[in-house]
Amino acid sequence: MKITFKIIMVLLLVGTATDFCGATITKKLSVQQLSKHSDCIVVGVVSDVKYERSKATGMLITLTTVTLSRTLKGSPAMTVVIQTPGGRENGRTRFVLGMPSFEIGEEVVLFLKKRSLSEYYGVAGWSQGKFTVTKDPTSSQKVAVSDGGNYSPRFYSRNKEVSSRTNSNLEIPLDMLFNDITQSLSSKKGGN
Repeated sequence: MKITFKIIMVLLLVGTATDFCGATITKKLSVQQLSKHSDCIVVGVVSDVKYERSKATGMLITLTTVTLSRTLKGSPAMTVVIQTPGGRENGRTRFVLGMPSFEIGEEVVLFLKKRSLSEYYGVAGWSQGKFTVTKDPTSSQKVAVSDGGNYSPRFYSRNKEVSSRTNSNLEIPLDMLFNDITQSLSSKKGGN
């Protein structure tokens, strides 16, 4: 009887926690792979974040509007809307592990994939395809911070300013990220 009660309690706890946890697996992608598989690579500022139910599936989604300042690949409009699963509703937050999150006012570099049959974009490689642009407090240099860890060790050794944090966020000078993207796109055109 006690074992049955414990099992039921565990199942109830797991069942109520599903809004807050999940499992996702995605292949680790390099900047070269992200560049190749993206329809657009853009720089911009997050201007709006809203949550709603998908008309097609009824699932909770986040719609993030980004006002673009620069396009490195593709020809999107001056604003793009990114759809990601999960969001907030009725005081509850539903996370999908591996998905990027956005904050209004945040400057970002994004690798985007156009969603089929939709006006929205998705982020290529999930959180790997989002870099947040900030200023390094010591050098005042703009850096790109990635939660997805797209930089392999060879990139660390190219520039001593690149640092790996213990929480696995990666920081790289913004101009170095742009150079890597440009090289990836030019090698693709050359057939390499």
